[in-house]
Amino acid sequence: MPSFDAIQDEISNFLSVSEELTEDQHVPALNYLEELALQEQSKVDAIGYAVRKRKAEIDFLKQEEERIRHRRKSMENRLEEFKDYLLAVLKKHNLQKVKGLSSTIYTRNVSSVKLNNLDGIPEKFKKIVTEVKVDKRGIAEELKQGWHIPGVELEQRLSLTIR
Repeated sequence: MPSFDAIQDEISNFLSVSEELTEDQHVPALNYLEELALQEQSKVDAIGYAVRKRKAEIDFLKQEEERIRHRRKSMENRLEEFKDYLLAVLKKHNLQKVKGLSSTIYTRNVSSVKLNNLDGIPEKFKKIVTEVKVDKRGIAEELKQGWHIPGVELEQRLSLTIR
């Protein structure tokens, strides 16, 4: 089956020369035009099917990503719980280090900062993060109403919809 572009080119070419056809060429020409219309219809249906199939694959992959993310988080949590269990066992039996043939389990002292009161922390230790978000819909509405907003313009594009 020819490509969508080739079908459209053929229809355009045919319509541009259709005025030059003689009387006895009209019936075969109409038959050919109907054949092109059927090809076009079939191609559009195939495109719609391909797009729907690809969207279904994308949705499936999103669900799989979510499922795998949950599984990973669950495994990470179980690993942390297992490490906590091992630490509790070592503490209970007053052990610092236990060696195996290929692994060693040991405890060590580490420091971490616990924040109790954010207001009491000196400013030199605080980082202020500012995030700027632009309301594009609001800007678009005002531009459509004729307002001028510096730094932006309303861009017109074609959008494709496949139902």
